[in-house]
Amino acid sequence: MVAAQRITDPCTVPGSEFTSACTNAPGPTGLDLCKLPNGSYDVTCSSAYLAKQRPTAATSPAADNSLNLFIGLALLLVLLWLYFLPSAVANRREARHRSAILLVNFVLGWTLIGWFCALLWALVDPSLRGTIPCPYCAETIKAAARICPHCRHDLTPVELKPA
Repeated sequence: MVAAQRITDPCTVPGSEFTSACTNAPGPTGLDLCKLPNGSYDVTCSSAYLAKQRPTAATSPAADNSLNLFIGLALLLVLLWLYFLPSAVANRREARHRSAILLVNFVLGWTLIGWFCALLWALVDPSLRGTIPCPYCAETIKAAARICPHCRHDLTPVELKPA
């Protein structure tokens, strides 16, 4: 038979005003139960029950709050990335109207229609990649052009400077 041990934590018996340290003793079923001063046994005060109820580092409220905060911030960053995806696509493609796409995305992106319009605009807007300004008329032309399609000037490779 196991000797009774004193629990140093206070034990509250539900339904009564009894709050005291109780004595752990083997109960009638052989389980480690709390033997109350009146001779009855209560599982809510047993050392095994109290050990399960004590907060640990992994389940403490502070750990739960920091985990919730981390998950919340991660979710916020993912949602912000998705919200500004059309602007990122326009910037990556070097779209001609990327400032306007950013404005539409910022102002109307919260509506699903505005977000899809900004994304579509970012995908179909002509890219400025591989273009330069014409030295004669300042219109945007392809870097490989030999004749400007706007002013019809003949361009030599020496005159072309990347913008």
